[in-house]
Amino acid sequence: MTEVPGTTRDAVDRNIDLEGITFTLVDTAGVRKTGDRVELLGQERTGREILEADTLIYMADVETGVTDADRVVMAGFKRAGPAGREQGRPRPWIQA
Repeated sequence: MTEVPGTTRDAVDRNIDLEGITFTLVDTAGVRKTGDRVELLGQERTGREILEADTLIYMADVETGVTDADRVVMAGFKRAGPAGREQGRPRPWIQA
C-alpha cells in the first residue's frame, strides 16, 4: 500500500480480538472508475471480499470527504449480500 491512489492490489487481512471475539479486518483496493487493467483486477478482488463480508466498513478520504462517487459505492453496499446470507436480510455497514 502507498499513498498513491489506485496502487492497492491485494487484500490485506488481520485478525483482532476484542473482548474475546475474533474479527478479521480486510483492507482492499478502492473502488473507482478506471481504465487501468491492473487496478481493475484489484477491484474485482474487492468485489469478492465484499460478497463474503458479514459487515462492511467504508473509509472515505479525509481530505476530500464523502464524494458523489463514494455515495454510489455505499449504495451498492446496501444491495450486495454476502455469500450464503438470507436474501432480503440487511447487512450492517459502517461509514468512517
